[in-house]
Amino acid sequence: MTAPPADSSRAYSSRTALDIAMGILIAHRGCTLDAALDELATAAHASKISLVRAARELIEFSQAFHHELPARDLAAAAVAWRQPAS
Repeated sequence: MTAPPADSSRAYSSRTALDIAMGILIAHRGCTLDAALDELATAAHASKISLVRAARELIEFSQAFHHELPARDLAAAAVAWRQPAS
């Protein structure tokens, strides 16, 4: 299975990217919508990137690695996702 193009999350609107990213966190963490948004916002702030960019980074990470990692490892890796593009 081939990973989708690295920029595939850019095709989503900002709101859709946020919804998808929060859904990923909810699915893998078993958390609430509010907790998913908080985690995404915390990661964005820590990385000094926008909330939408953090959402898109998480989507890209999930698309690229979901088939290689068990759910518990994907959830743990999602904290760091991948290094944001410069």
